[in-house]
Amino acid sequence: MEPDWFGPPRRLLAGAVALAETSDGRAVGVVQADFTQEYNERFGRLAGLSGPQCMVHKIAVLPTVRRSGTGRLLMHETSQEARRRRCTHMALMVDWSTPAAERVAFFKACGLRSLMPTSDDDLYGADLETVLKVTASA
Repeated sequence: MEPDWFGPPRRLLAGAVALAETSDGRAVGVVQADFTQEYNERFGRLAGLSGPQCMVHKIAVLPTVRRSGTGRLLMHETSQEARRRRCTHMALMVDWSTPAAERVAFFKACGLRSLMPTSDDDLYGADLETVLKVTASA
């Protein structure tokens, strides 16, 4: 079932959480982000950027609605919120506790790239304009 509602977060809760919901109010996806992040040397080419930056801590979509665009919408909305909060970049750490190929492919499809490609690191990131463009509705 494809979610037929997703707009600006109705509730930006503590920890900046946004939900994707179906028209009957069933949550099918969630994202949690921080818009006050400062990137240190571990963030490769993003290290030392001035101002607050966005860090996506968690993103999850129910298996029954994966590949429906829900994750892309969550990433797009998070990017829009980050821009409203004057961030210029977004980063995240890939969870390697389970096979990550599908997640890495998703993040790459959203415009994010490995920040330390020569070290096989778990940090991915991009400038917000790239993420906004790639995740915009077709």
